[in-house]
Amino acid sequence: MKIRFLINTSEPFYHGGYEARAWDFARALVRQQHEVTIYTSCDAPQEMEGVKFRPLAPTQSYFNQRGVRNLWADGRFTLGVLKLLGEKERPDILDVCATPYLHLPATKWVTRRWGVPLVATVHEALLHAIDDYVRQRGVTAPTYHGLYAKLLRGIYQRGLRAADHLLAVSANTAEGLEKEGYQVSETVEYGLNFSKFPEPQKAPSQERPWRFIWVGRLTAHKKVETALLALHAMGQDGLRYHFDIVGTGAELPHLRAVAQGLGIAQHVHLHGFVSAEQKRELLAQADCLLMTSPREGFSIATLEAMASGCAVLAANPAPPATPSAVVNLVTPGENGQLYEVEPEKLTLALQALRKEPEQLTAWQKAARQRARQYDIDQQATKLAAFYQRCLKK
Repeated sequence: MKIRFLINTSEPFYHGGYEARAWDFARALVRQQHEVTIYTSCDAPQEMEGVKFRPLAPTQSYFNQRGVRNLWADGRFTLGVLKLLGEKERPDILDVCATPYLHLPATKWVTRRWGVPLVATVHEALLHAIDDYVRQRGVTAPTYHGLYAKLLRGIYQRGLRAADHLLAVSANTAEGLEKEGYQVSETVEYGLNFSKFPEPQKAPSQERPWRFIWVGRLTAHKKVETALLALHAMGQDGLRYHFDIVGTGAELPHLRAVAQGLGIAQHVHLHGFVSAEQKRELLAQADCLLMTSPREGFSIATLEAMASGCAVLAANPAPPATPSAVVNLVTPGENGQLYEVEPEKLTLALQALRKEPEQLTAWQKAARQRARQYDIDQQATKLAAFYQRCLKK
């Protein structure tokens, strides 16, 4: 098949969750003899590992100083999509990352002209989160908040209606979309190359400080401060620990200030961006991933931590919010535990784990076994089969 992905930010030019998903699936599909092109933001056409890249916009920042999406950049990318109306080579299928939704109607014009199906890959069901998102952008006055939220809901709903097929990245995303009234055609979760995650050699936690880790984009809604507050409480109770925070974003200065204010900066290492190899080394050393984000469409970071033999303590919001898709990976009491979003709840989960340190070892082994189920080549085969079904409809 001639497969085209369309996504505003993709590895290796940008770093993050859905950025990695597109790049890893593209390479796996090339290994399966498909022809793959990624339309994205980059500075020049190029080819890497058999995947062709075509720029629709130059490399640019898609997040502002608040850590929320830069609407000007999104608009510029949407205009770039219209370049494809003059594309002469017709692919078999176009798989578009739904985020940030603004570009989906323009993409629909392109696929109509081409006569090919439009698949929208949806990472999260977001209707319930739009009010919070507007507040994160600093719009709090009731009148303006209501108008802005209404505008964003319209963009979100119109964008999803433009797609011929909705592809969910997790069972929880599919469930959330269906609750919002959308029909999901298929769910294909992420996969990884397990051979890149060798068997970790973790010393018993009783003999050294416990090592915790967090990995991801540092934005306010990820609630990394929750982990700092919980670990501060545990430290006051005598726990020896080290906490690695891997990733960059608008929250980085704030988290550094919080760690210093709590007097725990000597136990916290804010790494910023690291290479994939460095990240795997840090995961191999860690005992437990603290996944504080209450909103995750799938959480590649969690899967990679589990492949590295990390137990997982993960936030899970209470209804009516859509549960974090981490619940599709973490089985409480088997490979980790779920807790409600507040710092006090994470502290309780840490206290329970501290009382039974042998449980940590069991969870680590079970986490690694669970991660074995997610093989990128098998998931790519499933994705290609879904595309074939779309072509027959």
